[in-house]
Amino acid sequence: MTRKIFILIPVLLFIGGAIFGGLNSCTTIKGMIGLADEKPIPHLKGVAVNSISFTSVKLSLLIEVENPNNHAVRMDGFQYEVLASSLLLAKGDFDEKLEVPAQARLDVVVPCELRTEVLGKVIKKFLNSPENIAIRVKGTFGFWTPFGTIEIPFDKEKTLQSQM
Repeated sequence: MTRKIFILIPVLLFIGGAIFGGLNSCTTIKGMIGLADEKPIPHLKGVAVNSISFTSVKLSLLIEVENPNNHAVRMDGFQYEVLASSLLLAKGDFDEKLEVPAQARLDVVVPCELRTEVLGKVIKKFLNSPENIAIRVKGTFGFWTPFGTIEIPFDKEKTLQSQM
């Protein structure tokens, strides 16, 4: 019986202190334990070609992560796929852990290597029929919380247009 009281008293003191001691908003309590009020928002800003050879094409995906919260959030990784005209060009994991400051945006550069055997098919299709080719980047961002990683889906498409 006395054990239960010793456990219950600190819990009640914390809750009472949080309510009456100035931590009366859910936002503040969520921030203290690492929960986001709103999900971070990823944006595809662009794709840069780093190098081209006969065996590979290396790109950088530039993704901006917007944090609308009053506290920082930690990104634990990004799993992605790059598709062109529904053909899988690349697939990978970006495992860097990055902190996105409160009410800020962070540019994340994700290295990516394309599958050249599929890229040839996309280029051939583009040259034979120079209508618009859709490039799609999709995947899942992982953000840390004390209760485990929350996953936020990402699916953005940009259209390449022929200049011919």
